[in-house]
Amino acid sequence: MEIKIKQIGSYILWGIATTIINVTSFAALRFLFCPVSLATSIAWLVSVFFAYITNRQFVFHSYANTASQKVKECAAFFAARSFSGICDIMLMSLLITFTTINELVLKLSINVIVVIMNYVLSHLFVFVKKRGCSC
Repeated sequence: MEIKIKQIGSYILWGIATTIINVTSFAALRFLFCPVSLATSIAWLVSVFFAYITNRQFVFHSYANTASQKVKECAAFFAARSFSGICDIMLMSLLITFTTINELVLKLSINVIVVIMNYVLSHLFVFVKKRGCSC
């Protein structure tokens, strides 16, 4: 139980750092007159790559050692983050369209769901030590 609490605390800490990277990248690109959609996309890529590195190293302590294992792990991480990103977009679109809830309240609420989803996907599908694996 103590390990899980430590892991979740580390996940939150690195999640905050990832958010800072995302917002800072976005702001810097906008300052350089980059279009919003491109700045958002680049900021997302940079922050997800940062999240992969920190989650791999400091949160889940990855067992992937070979180049092939690392590529599969990284692809799974990006796929999981893409899935949660699509869920974020869909939920925001649906709830803004069909409810009267303030969009910032919705965004914060959905972000909580997305963060939990990202943790669960990373824990169950990305950073998994395979049985019998000597990695």
